[in-house]
Amino acid sequence: MKNAKPFSKIRSLRFALAATCGLAAPLRAFALGEVIFDASSFLLKSTQRPNASTFLMLGPQLSSEGKYVDTDLDLKVYAYLPYSASISVEAKNAYVATSKPLLNGHQIVLGRKTYEWSQMDEMWQMGLWQPRFLWDPLRPFTVGLTGLTYTYENTWMKFALFGSPVAIPERGSTVYQEGGQIRGFGPFFNPLPNQLDQGNGVITPIVYTINNPNLSDALLRPGAASQLRFGGRTKLWGSVSYGVLPINQIEMAAKVGLKVSENVVDAQIYPRFQWRHMLTTETGYKGKFWSVFASATAEKPFRNQSMASDMLYTPIGPATILSWGGSLSWREGLKITASYLNINEKPEVRQAFSDIDISLPSRFAYRKAVQVNAVFDNRSDFLYGGSWIYDIEKDSGLVSANVFFRPRYSIDPEKAKLTYGLGADFIGSSTGQGWIGQYRGNDRLRGSIAYAF
Repeated sequence: MKNAKPFSKIRSLRFALAATCGLAAPLRAFALGEVIFDASSFLLKSTQRPNASTFLMLGPQLSSEGKYVDTDLDLKVYAYLPYSASISVEAKNAYVATSKPLLNGHQIVLGRKTYEWSQMDEMWQMGLWQPRFLWDPLRPFTVGLTGLTYTYENTWMKFALFGSPVAIPERGSTVYQEGGQIRGFGPFFNPLPNQLDQGNGVITPIVYTINNPNLSDALLRPGAASQLRFGGRTKLWGSVSYGVLPINQIEMAAKVGLKVSENVVDAQIYPRFQWRHMLTTETGYKGKFWSVFASATAEKPFRNQSMASDMLYTPIGPATILSWGGSLSWREGLKITASYLNINEKPEVRQAFSDIDISLPSRFAYRKAVQVNAVFDNRSDFLYGGSWIYDIEKDSGLVSANVFFRPRYSIDPEKAKLTYGLGADFIGSSTGQGWIGQYRGNDRLRGSIAYAF
């Protein structure tokens, strides 16, 4: 629904936004309500997920550009049907800012606003600089950092400075504890093992307990970042970004022990929050029909707090992240992008634990991977897209295809508010490991109807 036009007749909204800011009516206001009905049918049966799933998304998009103040709210509410407890709320952008003309290129933003701190991070959806919303882990999207941002931009350079006392970690569909097990909604929830094979035919159940952190520990995590970018929208460009930021992914640690009296394995789960230094340098060249880029990131996590010998966790350490790629466009509307990613991490040496071990996820989706994306948009009612991602280290691949029908040129205004989508995801993996491989067997066909009002 990004192509929906602003509703010029919504004068009440314009004056409401103006009243909120205590200013004159905005020069331009935009209001859009959106409802999306999305259904998936899986090609293979599984005992760990339903054979089909349906979710509903609804939310407003409100924005205004005034003489003094700009505002933007892009709020979304997601829920798997018919489970009301599965509701998740996310806002990609939610901010109030000074208008760019007011301060001659300078702007101050308060709230959450997406910003391209790294082209590599946006292309690979790594969640390094900004958190992601992982309702559908095969189709994540970036949400902005929350805080105060200052930017200055002219024709040849751009500078950004960000600071905040809070950080909201990455989220997805709802996860909860029930009957000693960790459960979740949606077809992409991967449960932790519910039993331990101790050999010689001895199977012991695992009982989990989530120790929820204090809200202050989860949210009151200060961070700061800056970026300097040279070059215009075309030709040669370069950027340097540095930040001291919380890691957006929640690290899970587990204290595991055998309760002999109850003949169960007791697993106490503790969410942990880490910080890191991060430096990203990127350069590239953008021509009229083609572009290339190269990116290098150095990440150095703060030293882990001391962990008890019976605690399980995924060790982390300094990482070097390299990526390069490019794009090629044709006049007919076809654009192809390709990129390679290589992550070299030197995790801390983890001491030997007991014989009881539980595999916990890594914060990096890939270590070595390649991706190719294609979009065909010839300004007709149809939009076509496809992508291929191959995880070299885990020998896993994801092929996705999408087609959208947008009757935006229809003479009937009501028909122009609808978008119909069809898609498919095919997953192949010889290991069943990694970000893609863990979803082996979740090949699916997708259909969606979106209505804007």
